[in-house]
Amino acid sequence: MFAYSIFSYSQAAATARAFSAFSLFGYLELKAPTLAERAIEEERRAGEPGRKSLLDRLAAPDRGIVLTIFGGSEIVLPTLAEEYTALKSLVDSGRIRLDQLDAWLARLDEGLSWAAITLFGSCTIRRGEARDEQEALDRALRSGAIPAQHHSVLTGLIGATDSSVARTLGSMLAGRAPGYAGA
Repeated sequence: MFAYSIFSYSQAAATARAFSAFSLFGYLELKAPTLAERAIEEERRAGEPGRKSLLDRLAAPDRGIVLTIFGGSEIVLPTLAEEYTALKSLVDSGRIRLDQLDAWLARLDEGLSWAAITLFGSCTIRRGEARDEQEALDRALRSGAIPAQHHSVLTGLIGATDSSVARTLGSMLAGRAPGYAGA
């Protein structure tokens, strides 16, 4: 995936696979992949041969690269509702077993595998505003995507650190989080 912004504003959804993003005198907003998308990508990578040649690593790096020159780049993390529903569907489909969930989330909790190079600009990573997070959770509750007992736990996670979010999601889906009554 390649996204760019030159003298303008652009939005793009970053993939869990390697990607490149470039902003020159512009502003680029990237939507980060969910934990579930990253888990699927980690699973795919695990099946690849271990050591790549230097040429392969240069031509197809294993991580995203964000280059910002005289501009701004912002990586927006998924909402709690998006994280929950994507991870729940991955578990419900059997793609990840509950006994593997904690190990997967611990690996993913190491952070986003991206590099950022900025010259006379800025590059930030952020979660959505608390109001936007709450609205997304409320919409997911009304649509039935999130049960009420999970809604209250997720509401308590607004503003929490990424590792707290990952641990609580794992515990919730495995039935160990406070307020969980099975879903």
